[in-house]
Amino acid sequence: MKHVFRILTLVLLWIATEVWLLDKLVLMDHVRIELFIITVVFFAIHNGVLAGTLMGFVLGLLQDTTLTASLGAGTLAKTILGYSFGRTKDQLMTTSILTQCLIAFSAVVAHNLLYAFFLWLRDGFGQGLWHLRPEVKEMLLAFTVQNGIYTALVTPILLGITYLILHLSLRIER
Repeated sequence: MKHVFRILTLVLLWIATEVWLLDKLVLMDHVRIELFIITVVFFAIHNGVLAGTLMGFVLGLLQDTTLTASLGAGTLAKTILGYSFGRTKDQLMTTSILTQCLIAFSAVVAHNLLYAFFLWLRDGFGQGLWHLRPEVKEMLLAFTVQNGIYTALVTPILLGITYLILHLSLRIER
C-alpha cells in the first residue's frame, strides 16, 4: 500500500510540474519536454505491461481532457506506449544515460506518430494519407524531432530527480 501511495504522490508531483513549470520551458513556441511520455515509458519499463498500460491510459486521459480537440487520440497513443514499453521490462538496461536518452527520443517520436495516425483515422480516413489538419502536420513534420531531442536531453536529469525522491521516501519510511 505504501508503494502505491508513493507512486501516486510522484505522479501528482509530475502532473504539477507539467502544468506549472514545464510550460515555462518551451522553446521556439512549441518545442517542449514531454514529461507524461517519459513517465509512462519508464514506469512501464520498471513495472511491466499492466502498470504501464494503466499509467498510459490515466495520464493520456488527464492530458486529453485539457486538449478537447483530440480527446482519445493521446489516451490511446500513451496506452499503446505503456503496453509496448512494458513488454520490454526485462530486456532494456535503463541505467545507461545514453540508453535513457534513446528511449525517450524514440518514445516521443512513436507517440507523435501514433497520435497523428489516430487523428488521421478520425478526421481524414479515406481521403489520403496527408489529409490531416494543418496543426497536426506541423506537429508531425516540424516538432516531433525537436521535442524528442529536447526530451531526451532532459530525461536523465528528471529520472535522477525521480530516483532521489523515491530513495529519500524509502529512507524516511525506515
